[in-house]
Amino acid sequence: MKEMYGVAIIGAGPSGLTAAIYLSRAGHKTIVLESQLIGGQVATIDRVDNYPGFDTGIAGVDLASSLESQARRFGAEIKFAKVNSIKPGRPIILQTDAGEVMATAVLIASGAGYRHLGIPGEAEYSSHGVHYCATCDGAFYRDKDIVVVGGANTAVQEVIFLAEQVKRIVMLVRSRLRADKILREELAKLTKADKVIVLEGWRPLEMVGDGDKLTGVKVTDGQKERQLNCDGAFVFVGTEPNNGFIKGTKIRLDEAGRIVTGDNLMTDEPNIWACGDIRSGEIRQIVSAAGDGAVAAKHIDLHLFWTTVRWQNTK
Repeated sequence: MKEMYGVAIIGAGPSGLTAAIYLSRAGHKTIVLESQLIGGQVATIDRVDNYPGFDTGIAGVDLASSLESQARRFGAEIKFAKVNSIKPGRPIILQTDAGEVMATAVLIASGAGYRHLGIPGEAEYSSHGVHYCATCDGAFYRDKDIVVVGGANTAVQEVIFLAEQVKRIVMLVRSRLRADKILREELAKLTKADKVIVLEGWRPLEMVGDGDKLTGVKVTDGQKERQLNCDGAFVFVGTEPNNGFIKGTKIRLDEAGRIVTGDNLMTDEPNIWACGDIRSGEIRQIVSAAGDGAVAAKHIDLHLFWTTVRWQNTK
């Protein structure tokens, strides 16, 4: 896959795909490199209710599919490939598991991955009872008992989705629920119906199993311990930035591991920009990620235009 592009975008989430729409529509030869799932985490959400233009909501996978189709319609290439490293320069060289990609400009829109608990048994029973995506794996637990770890918006949204399939959910919340009011109201209906039990002040200590699959979760409230027997456990405790491939560059990270940019979204490396959840900032919303992609694309478009003008004037 050794080919020269005007712009290479790392990540096919809402931010990267929005940038691809703008850049390919502006006439730039654009490639989007995605290592896992088109749409990123959005594609795993059962229903998105807060994206403008969809008054009854839209399935995350449908929103991702629409963004992908629009980007392809304007000529963007979208390929599955994991970026292992970036070599700044002219051109910028991306080393991927599918070969080398060269580009005049690079936009990092790699987003974030699921944060793990780091407790005993979690890695051992990952995909064997321990999961991080309700849309992907919830159907395996129809009419069964599960534990959900987390107390913010994502955790509550996923509990509401899972409650339609499973028998009962025990929700472990380290301190207190931090979800929006509308989500807490929906959760209250489920607790009243005895579909969900919320344990505030409790946290998991260990994922317990029989060697083949998960059978329970050992928990504590800081004073006493107990074991919750269950068929599966879903973990929703935030995300971690996908930044491993930028090692060896001058790209600056904040304390959380997200990329620091200027107002024009360019990093400390020339001709490399960042947008979406990988970029340093406080707001983590689908619509703000898409907006970030549009802003980055416009700055890249202008930068490439003036670079071309300067080159022509030197001839």
